[in-house]
Amino acid sequence: MERVGPAGIVVRSVNRFVPRRFLTLEWFLVFETWVDPAPGAVPAPFRWATPRDASAIGPLHTGEGIVAERLARGDRCLVAVDAGQPMAQLFATQRPWNETGLHYHVPPGSWWMVDAFVDAAHRGRRLHVAMFREMTSRLSDGDDRVRAISTIDVLNEPSRRSAARRGAREIGAGLAIKTPLAYITRQRWVGGRAEWRVHRRPRRIDIPV
Repeated sequence: MERVGPAGIVVRSVNRFVPRRFLTLEWFLVFETWVDPAPGAVPAPFRWATPRDASAIGPLHTGEGIVAERLARGDRCLVAVDAGQPMAQLFATQRPWNETGLHYHVPPGSWWMVDAFVDAAHRGRRLHVAMFREMTSRLSDGDDRVRAISTIDVLNEPSRRSAARRGAREIGAGLAIKTPLAYITRQRWVGGRAEWRVHRRPRRIDIPV
């Protein structure tokens, strides 16, 4: 397990007081979730988002432009709706995913889950866990189980608790520092040693099988 301690105070302070054009600091955990796609209790109607939904989904969290770009590239977005309006979102992709200089590649058969978000007015309904189950059920393509990979900010305690409820397992941690001149990154997998690098271009990271 990644230890937070006083380092968390440093991360929070840097991100709060230092302009991002000078320094970007990201510290996150990497999780895997093997999800049984068998149907469970569904607390809300779910549907696939289409490009026409970008303007409605964007204000939730991600922004209309990013939503439209991801859908145009073929990424999948599941939304929970209430009275016809999106109230929660979850994206899935098999493309490489960049986390501030760490360019993650998922192995075949796995999906990168990103930007799970539930509108504040609808929290407490277990939508986060239900979205993961529904998403993997739709992506399973007849498989018994689906492997979902995701990252969570070390300091995001609510998301870490939600991950625990859905049975997520921590498999690693990443630290990325972006300066105007270079990236300084650290990648550690559970059971292995931390690897530090200084590089100018995003560093490829292969998710362990």
